[in-house]
Amino acid sequence: MITLDWTRPWSFVEELQTWLQWVETWTKGDGSRELEMTREEGRERLQYHLQHYTEPSADPLPANLTLSGTVLPLGQGTFTHNSAGIPIIVTCTKADLIDESNDMAAGTSGMGSMVKGKGGEWEERTDGVMQVLRTICLKYGASLFYTTTVPSTLQVLRQYALHALFMPPAPSPIPSGTEPQAPIRNIFPFAHKPNTLDRDCIVVPAGWDSWGKISVMREGFDAKLWGEAWERDLADDHSEGDGAKSLYATLVPDQGTKPPPLPPFNNPTPEQAFLAKNYDENAKKPDRDPRGAFRNPTDLTSASAGVVGPLGSSSFDLPTVERALTEMETGIDGVPAAGAPSDPSKRSSRNIAAPLVRPAGLAPVGTSAPTTGRGPGSPTSGGSASPPSGQASHEVLQSFFQSLLSSRDRTITPPSLRTTVPTKPNESSSGTQDGA
Repeated sequence: MITLDWTRPWSFVEELQTWLQWVETWTKGDGSRELEMTREEGRERLQYHLQHYTEPSADPLPANLTLSGTVLPLGQGTFTHNSAGIPIIVTCTKADLIDESNDMAAGTSGMGSMVKGKGGEWEERTDGVMQVLRTICLKYGASLFYTTTVPSTLQVLRQYALHALFMPPAPSPIPSGTEPQAPIRNIFPFAHKPNTLDRDCIVVPAGWDSWGKISVMREGFDAKLWGEAWERDLADDHSEGDGAKSLYATLVPDQGTKPPPLPPFNNPTPEQAFLAKNYDENAKKPDRDPRGAFRNPTDLTSASAGVVGPLGSSSFDLPTVERALTEMETGIDGVPAAGAPSDPSKRSSRNIAAPLVRPAGLAPVGTSAPTTGRGPGSPTSGGSASPPSGQASHEVLQSFFQSLLSSRDRTITPPSLRTTVPTKPNESSSGTQDGA
């Protein structure tokens, strides 16, 4: 069942093409043999139903009715498509809105502003739409129904749907010399007669319609022309004329709500062009260099402008060993450290000789102190060197550790954080011992 909406009559042909083409594609399936047999049975069943259709009458059919040996062929434009014989019902809903007032806007009334008045033009357009729908339905062996909110129209549609679903199969061929058999009756008979006059309850069963009946409804309608236009739309070949959709658009103009136009296309600048442009602009402005945040104000004059390049030497001015030694000896902000001499000349000479000075009583590495008869704890003679004082020993140790740090290139902590190593008097003598 294909449902159309009378509030949008301009979309009838387009929607029919969409759904009928889908039915044809779906019934083809995978092309297996079982499917081809099923398609052939369905086509024979629907063709038999179309050829043996009779209008319902009040008189009951005789019980001894048998199959007739002569069957009339199908008329022109009848059952040319729908090769699988699928029962199709085209239902146009909201048919009661066709006769609404012509003052209503499009989309609210059935024909909207297309209806100029309940006169000749209004009838011609509505009858033309019905003729087009009947011509298309005839090609697929389909039926056409109009429904409204009245329950009786829906009841008629329900009865015909059951009648089409339980369509009896086509009988087997009758061999010569045998008596014809009685036809198999439909368990859901359809007792309503066709109706093409009342626009709110149109009933066109499959098998009743023909090109002649369609043309009689309104003069000037060419069913063959519309049939050929439909074929051109399906084949997508408009070389010989317009298709059915184009012809239908002249009959029923599109009055639907148009979608808003798309915004203008935004063509962005290529990435490399954008970066090159900004690089050239920033290279000409020294204040746009991001390295300026890491420089001293005095270095900005000497630094060259640019975005990409090595950082300046003063960008990350980390403390070095030389700087740490200088601050340790001179003190931070020029205040001398504890134990450092105030005379620069003495400090320089002592720093030079500092690696050569060793604490008293310590022998160089790899040598041994001279042995004497006295033990290490014996008092030294009067000619031996006296132990250095506490201040001199502290300076010697300080110079010794400074030489170690300078040779290994290690950072020395500030003097404020260094603890003073307590000195002990050297009890051993560095010279010759008594009794030598």
